[in-house]
Amino acid sequence: QRRLGYWYSKGEGVERDDAIALDWYLRAAESGDAQAQWTVGLMYGVKGDKREAYFWYLLAISKGNKEAIRARDYTEAQLSKQERKAAQARVLRWHSTR
Repeated sequence: QRRLGYWYSKGEGVERDDAIALDWYLRAAESGDAQAQWTVGLMYGVKGDKREAYFWYLLAISKGNKEAIRARDYTEAQLSKQERKAAQARVLRWHSTR
């Protein structure tokens, strides 16, 4: 799933399509792929959705992705305390249902 996301994000062997790439990355991320979670965070960050990006960075970090730490720190500085707490609570709910 992550590989398909990569192909669509780069246009390798398929026509480049960021929406389809995000869909495939999300499938991998929701399956627990930490690399995909980090990538989904990056894609939401580029789109300007800092809260959603922060959530995915937190998930990636919880799965051991160290690359997501710097992205989390950068994004965290742009969010309110309330936004950060909401994302952290969402991560806890995520883990409790998986």
